[in-house]
Amino acid sequence: MSRWWRQPATDGKHGAPEPTAASRWWRVGADDLGHPLGFFGRGVWGLYGLFAVVIAYQALVLGGPAERQPLTVFALALAVSAGPLVTMRAPTPLPRRLAWTVVGVVVVVTVIVTWTQPFHDRPPVYTAWELGADNALLFCLTIRGRTGIAWVAEGLSLALIALWSTLVTGSPLYGIGFSWTQATTLLACSVFAVGLHRTARAIAAYRESARIRADQEARAAVAAEGAVAALDAIRRLALKPLRAIASGGRPAPLEVRVAEAAIRDLLRGRSLARPPLVDALRDLRLRGVDVSLLDDTVPSNDAAPGEDASPTLDAAAAWVVHAIDGLEATEVTIRIAHGGRLTIAADGELLAERSVR
Repeated sequence: MSRWWRQPATDGKHGAPEPTAASRWWRVGADDLGHPLGFFGRGVWGLYGLFAVVIAYQALVLGGPAERQPLTVFALALAVSAGPLVTMRAPTPLPRRLAWTVVGVVVVVTVIVTWTQPFHDRPPVYTAWELGADNALLFCLTIRGRTGIAWVAEGLSLALIALWSTLVTGSPLYGIGFSWTQATTLLACSVFAVGLHRTARAIAAYRESARIRADQEARAAVAAEGAVAALDAIRRLALKPLRAIASGGRPAPLEVRVAEAAIRDLLRGRSLARPPLVDALRDLRLRGVDVSLLDDTVPSNDAAPGEDASPTLDAAAAWVVHAIDGLEATEVTIRIAHGGRLTIAADGELLAERSVR
C-alpha cells in the first residue's frame, strides 16, 4: 500500500510528475477519435447494460439446465465482466493489453460452454449463448480500432468449435454449421468499423486544418493591427516636427533628435518601448542625455512595438524607469541580451542589471 502513496518522480523540466506506464496507457488525449465517435458517453454504458441483460437471459432462462451449472455460470460471469474492457474510457485504438485480455476471455468462454454441450445430434440453439456474447465483444474490439486482434479471437473461437465437433461427431462440419455465421457478421462489422475510423480521421484532419487556418488568420490580423499601431506611434512622435516643417518653420533640433531617437527605440528596443519608459527616455533626451535602447531578443512577429503581451516585460520597463529616475549622466545604454539579461549602463559603467525571464 505504501508504494501507492509514494511521491511521483518529476520529469525534471517543468516539475510535473513523470508519466508512468499506467498513466501513459490510460491517458486519453483531447484529439482522440473516441471523442467524436462517442466512445466515452453514458450511452456506451447503457449498451453494456443491455448486453449483460440479454446474455444473462439467453444463458440462464433459455439455455436449459446445463447452462446453470457452476462452470457455465462462471463463463457467463466472465463474459459479462469483459464488457467494461471494451467500453471503458481508454485511448483509440484500444490498448493492446485490454484487447488481448478480451481475446483470452473469448477463448476461455468458448472452451467452457462449447465443450460442455450435452448433445451432438442437433444444432444447439440458445444453449450456445457464448457465440453471441463472444461476437458482441469482438464487434466492440473492431469499433475500438482492433480489427486484426478481433479476427484472431474469431479464428481461435471457430477453430475450438471445429475441434470439439471433430472429437464429438467425427467431423468439423457440425460445429462449423452453427458457427460460420459469426464470421460473416464480424466481417460486416469490420467493414463498418474501418469505414467509420477512416471517416473520423478525415473529419479530425479537416477540423485540425480549419483550426490551423483560423489561427493563422488571427495571427495575421493581430500582425496587421500591430503594424497599424506602430505606424500610429511613429506618426504621433514625428507629428510635431513635421507640422513645424509644413508650416514653413524650423523645428528645434533637439526635438527632432528626440523624436528620431524615440522612433529608433520602437524598432531597436521594441520589447521595452512601453509608454512609461518612452516618456522617461524622452525626458532624459530633452535634458541632453544620449540614450540607446537595444533589444537583442527575438520579438513576437504578431505584436506591435511595446505591445508584447508579457507582464514580465511590463515589470522590467517599470524597473528601468525607477532605475534611471533622477540619473545624472551624459550617455545611457539600456539593453536586453539574448539570454534575457537586462542591463543599464551609464557613461560606460554598469549601473544595474536583472533578468527578464
